[in-house]
Amino acid sequence: MDLMHEFGHWVAGQHGDIGIDGLGLYGLEHSADGAIIVTLGGGVPMGSSRPRDWEYVVANVAGLVAEKLAADEAFRFDDPVGLLSTPDFIHDLDEARAHLANKGVRPDGAARVRSALSQAITEAVEIIRPLLPRLHEQVAQLETIVRAGRLSKLELEWSGTHAALLTGEDLYE
Repeated sequence: MDLMHEFGHWVAGQHGDIGIDGLGLYGLEHSADGAIIVTLGGGVPMGSSRPRDWEYVVANVAGLVAEKLAADEAFRFDDPVGLLSTPDFIHDLDEARAHLANKGVRPDGAARVRSALSQAITEAVEIIRPLLPRLHEQVAQLETIVRAGRLSKLELEWSGTHAALLTGEDLYE
């Protein structure tokens, strides 16, 4: 299930002071072996009234970072554009490029884009790596709820409770 990916966006966006509204996964199918497959996708609605282009870049790459680190904590992000250019991550790459363009990094400037994405991934790793145990725990709990209810969608609103569970601190104090 793509919860780890969405939690990556969620915690990095919150860390960057981007207004996070919630998280959604849609088209959840339950296979005979208990696996949950996301067929319609998911997302983390983000919004901010202030220009936060760099924080959005970090939040956009954080989904990839969370997925890769969840599978292998020593994963090396040597080719950020290559990793983000796969069908699973191309939307995140397009969003990150749009925010980089707002900061003056032209999409056709491959070296600058690659450098900026590498920097954003490094920041996302610094945010997510220490939170992996909490993220794994929350993913496992939500997967149990989804399996038990055979849910076809999962929608969560961001709250201080989720902030505390995912990051260990109440971001709304």
